[in-house]
Amino acid sequence: MAKVKVKFPSFLSKFTNGTKEVEVTALTLKETLEKLEEKFGEKFKQALFNEDGSLKRTINVLLNGRNVRFLNFKEVKLNDNDEISVIPAVGGGSITLSISDLERYSRQITLKKIGLEGQKKLKEAKVLIAGVGGLGCVSALQLAAMGVGYLKIIDQDVVDVTNLHRQILY
Repeated sequence: MAKVKVKFPSFLSKFTNGTKEVEVTALTLKETLEKLEEKFGEKFKQALFNEDGSLKRTINVLLNGRNVRFLNFKEVKLNDNDEISVIPAVGGGSITLSISDLERYSRQITLKKIGLEGQKKLKEAKVLIAGVGGLGCVSALQLAAMGVGYLKIIDQDVVDVTNLHRQILY
């Protein structure tokens, strides 16, 4: 039997009673998932699995950072201190969201009008800001906080003691 950590991003908190991480003792990934089903109940099971017991296409299970979806993942044997992450699958395109991205932007991802696809589009976005005076600086700060993947800032002004907006940015 191996003692493993299982991590959940915030978007799954409604199915895990707010739990972000649990320790489970199990021999295989299948046994781990069964123990999680017992612990968190039917809604957790429905969020992760289809009726036939297969993993939903919208969910990925990572073992030590590697996606085990295409292996006979339920039979994968576990070792002590393995780390399992249950995360949403982000399909299409070349941009993917890392586990830290999912955690960082979890509140935005849960908003109906943004969701995973919206966050992925933000990460793919390229924005040029010409001038970071009064509004440009605030805009740059907000775009970065939203997760825009590439910001190019052009500003010819000098940063000095009296120029508070540029002090914040630089």
